[in-house]
Amino acid sequence: MKIRLVRAIAVILTVIILMQTVCAVSGVPYTDVTSDRWSYSSVKTLYDLGVFPQSDTLRPAETETRGNFVMYLYLLAQRLGANAGGSYQVPFTDVSADGPWYEACAWAYHNNIVKGVNATAFSPQSHIMRQDVCVIMLRFIRYLKLSVSKAEDASLFVDSFKVSGYA
Repeated sequence: MKIRLVRAIAVILTVIILMQTVCAVSGVPYTDVTSDRWSYSSVKTLYDLGVFPQSDTLRPAETETRGNFVMYLYLLAQRLGANAGGSYQVPFTDVSADGPWYEACAWAYHNNIVKGVNATAFSPQSHIMRQDVCVIMLRFIRYLKLSVSKAEDASLFVDSFKVSGYA
């Protein structure tokens, strides 16, 4: 699973690097993301593309929520020219139609990028787990019609026993 996550992130970072030529040359407004941070150029590109929020901080050391992660992918898909529109519905009772994540969750659910934590809940305010990031990124890459061709044996990793069957 870690190899799939690494490959998925590598594909997305490659897209981000290619998109950097389209982005502005200004810095990011985040006081907690300095230019010497390892992820600065990717954060800057996603900020310039309008994927990351307009705020003073990004909080890169904190865990991310399921809802925000899906929102970032939704915005990235739009910026990449993918058909990220439509009036879709979700079966999740915890994703309100007037809430901040509804459109992104509905798009991702309709395109088989996300599923709920059960049949009626998405849990958008819960922290997203690494295995969920891996699965969602892989589905997102497939949605973009890109490929991650080689899978590795997850048992090579010390925490492989913690990986859920769906991942």
